[in-house]
Amino acid sequence: MTKKVPYYTPVGLMKRWTLQNGDKGCQRLPFDDVALSIDRPAPASPKRTSTAISQQPTARPVTDPLKKMVTDIMDLHDYLAAPVPVKPAKVAPAALVQPQAKPPARPPAFDLQDIPSAMRKIGWLKSAELMERWFKGVLNYSPDKTSESKGINQHSVRYPAEFVDTETITWDWLLTYPAVADGLNTLVQPGEIDSTKVNESGVSAYSNAKKSALKLLDAQYRTFTGEIDALAACKGDIWALHDRCQFQLNKMGFLSYLNSDLAGALGDFAIYAAIAYAKVERQDFVPHTVTITHVYAYVKDNYSFSDAPGKASQYLGHWNKNGVIFSPATITVHLATYLRLLGARTELDYPIARSTTDNPYLDGTDAMLTLGDPLKAEDVFYPARNRDFRNWQSKHQQGGNIMVFSDLKLIRLVKPIKFAIPLEG
Repeated sequence: MTKKVPYYTPVGLMKRWTLQNGDKGCQRLPFDDVALSIDRPAPASPKRTSTAISQQPTARPVTDPLKKMVTDIMDLHDYLAAPVPVKPAKVAPAALVQPQAKPPARPPAFDLQDIPSAMRKIGWLKSAELMERWFKGVLNYSPDKTSESKGINQHSVRYPAEFVDTETITWDWLLTYPAVADGLNTLVQPGEIDSTKVNESGVSAYSNAKKSALKLLDAQYRTFTGEIDALAACKGDIWALHDRCQFQLNKMGFLSYLNSDLAGALGDFAIYAAIAYAKVERQDFVPHTVTITHVYAYVKDNYSFSDAPGKASQYLGHWNKNGVIFSPATITVHLATYLRLLGARTELDYPIARSTTDNPYLDGTDAMLTLGDPLKAEDVFYPARNRDFRNWQSKHQQGGNIMVFSDLKLIRLVKPIKFAIPLEG
């Protein structure tokens, strides 16, 4: 007996993700040789698109009678010297043609590049936009996680401008997700934005803020007083602002916005805080001070399909041209990745078909018979993982990772962060 595989699918006008199990579940298909395709030619890349149109040589008209006669003789010579056309082979009578064996039926093909259009059908517009841009980009990737976080590519240089996106992700869109609103509120609270707790890098947010503020001050003249505009000091460059002035962050995990456009576009990401404005005061007989009064909050994320070394490739759902369904094991995979290092295949690694009929309770990991209709395009879903996109990159030598920044959100701190300025020697 083989059991049905439970899955989540959007249901109703509100498209709420609803668990379908029992008789409403889906089942593994009996085709171990069927997989998500990566064979379709890559889309035209902006760097490779050519506007040149090949021109066929055109004979110029000959008006001189003598020249025309010579031309006609040469044309006749070319015609006579041309090879005799090959006659088509005679077709054998139908009675003598050996019948060909009918190939076995297979589920409809589904290519990795079909996913963005499926995303649009379910309203994942940001996800579709970023994925299409990734497919069209020239080859750009980071060799490891450390390089990826810094935006360093395979050529050991920072991502070129074409791979930096500052327009797709906006706070107006981000704040439609309650988890993001909560994450932002947590980040800027006193005690968090200026935390003295040492982080995984061995420093605290408070010490990072002080270091960044004093560096901004050092860039001014020695007796400067007044307000420092950090973005202006970074010449309007958000990446420079991140490098020089970022001092605190709040990490967001996609389990709090699972199966959404936000998860599809950014996955796990972080909300960062960087100095926006700082006030410098110099007074006689008291320590001089610099006070951070405002911060910029923003999202930064590397749009890529990398996996942590030694861990299972991240599962991205089961897709077809109409949308996506998710196995409840998605959560298990994310929380218990370390338990899945033996390489055993599960129902997540096989195409699955929705069943609308009552069938025996079967084991979804066995080689199985068809249940429902495994040949209907709308009922067959293919699993996608990060590794499929990396394999696509390798095959087509195309696909560009993107450093994504949201717009900047200016926030006035409830409790400004104040530091003493070291006395000049």
